[in-house]
Amino acid sequence: MGDAIRSVLLDPNSVMSPVTETFLYAAARAEHVKRIILPALESGKIVVCDRFVDASIAYQGYGMASADMTPEVVREINAHALQGVSPDLTMIVDVPEEVAEQRLMERSVHSGKDRIEQRGSQFFQRVRAGLRHIYEQEQHRMKWIDATESPEVVEQTIWRLVSQLINGVEGSPCN
Repeated sequence: MGDAIRSVLLDPNSVMSPVTETFLYAAARAEHVKRIILPALESGKIVVCDRFVDASIAYQGYGMASADMTPEVVREINAHALQGVSPDLTMIVDVPEEVAEQRLMERSVHSGKDRIEQRGSQFFQRVRAGLRHIYEQEQHRMKWIDATESPEVVEQTIWRLVSQLINGVEGSPCN
């Protein structure tokens, strides 16, 4: 169900209001939490997600800059979808706008841009500023990673942070 919702959200031909978009992302997240994340956590597994609630707050709350959909409203809507689950560690893999645009152009040559990727530079500037704001408020669980480094350096940084979290190393992001 979550994948079906996500395909509608990313379809370049889909048209929807910011409110609808936010509720659909929350619905997809609720399905993912209920069917994948909670059972995995309950069985003692470690769960890694590519984008979670902070992404929704940044993209729908800050990026869309809608009077109807503020970061606070996005948080409130997602509180129900999360069913008590919250990330121990969030990594923001960041590149400057020019680098992101170049990488997107290279990738979209083959597959085209999805509905979100078509929003333009002002949208992504607001998203990045929103992520920075979230990061500044929650540095105890968030790490900002410079993805202009080589893929190997970025990978090593990510593995180091995850290993510290798993091993409960003093000074890790979530001790």
